[in-house]
Amino acid sequence: AHWFSPIVSDGALIAAENDQNYPTRRARIDNAPGARAIVAHALADGAPLWRFEPVLKQDVSRDPQGNPQRAALLPLIAAEGMVFLHTSSYQCRQPGAFIAAIDLQKGKQLWRFDLPEGDKIQGAESMWSSTDSASRLICRDGTLYYLGGHSRGGVAGFDARTGRITQ
Repeated sequence: AHWFSPIVSDGALIAAENDQNYPTRRARIDNAPGARAIVAHALADGAPLWRFEPVLKQDVSRDPQGNPQRAALLPLIAAEGMVFLHTSSYQCRQPGAFIAAIDLQKGKQLWRFDLPEGDKIQGAESMWSSTDSASRLICRDGTLYYLGGHSRGGVAGFDARTGRITQ
């Protein structure tokens, strides 16, 4: 297996496991379109703690060369006893972009928010962007902030425990 985005939190090493048939290209460290699982191992002895899968949906389309096109997993972040996942696509809008929270101790998904595609939703300007070069997550004081980019962009706040939009 190929590994991506290792982080350490609460005595565990957490990393994304990348599909060997879909390696990270150009030695990129900012996205992994082949992420198939998130795994946690104990720092003390390397013992497996949990495995969360699947991370990404199956291939949704192919480019002219036949390569699968789908959202990619961005670097993991851990805060407040959770691991946050953020998927998007590089310089184009692919379906399947989302934000999710996994319980750090149990490896179970707590919530998921599917990011709307495009810059306009039902005719209104949108803060969402599913392009990874312009969006990031930050967690602070119980709020997970989504920083959208491109076009109008914006900031959205989520309750880190429930995924409910708060601002």
